Amino acid sequence: RSSSGCIQLAVECYGGGMWHTWFDRDLGVSGRVLVRKENGSIEQKLVKIDRAILRIPNLAIHLQNSDERAAFKINKENHLCPIIATAATKALTGSEDAAEECDGWTEYQ
Repeated sequence: RSSSGCIQLAVECYGGGMWHTWFDRDLGVSGRVLVRKENGSIEQKLVKIDRAILRIPNLAIHLQNSDERAAFKINKENHLCPIIATAATKALTGSEDAAEECDGWTEYQ
């Protein structure tokens, strides 16, 4: 899915975890992915990418008051979808200017 010009990956979080530690960190990818082939069929592949191509952003702490920070409850379905790096997006789409088309800033200048 995409939002505000960013591509988000659908991920599954298993079990319990200290989910707040995943915010604002560089992440790679490993596991099983589903890939749609040119003929429309879906194929499973195992991948491991050690490079930092994902991030789960969080609002900067100075933009929240103490009540907002205390009240924030992590929803694994909504809050833990990592955003893919623009360089990876360019590689996946084959477009050199994929990020510049809608970078979330240019249209406001």
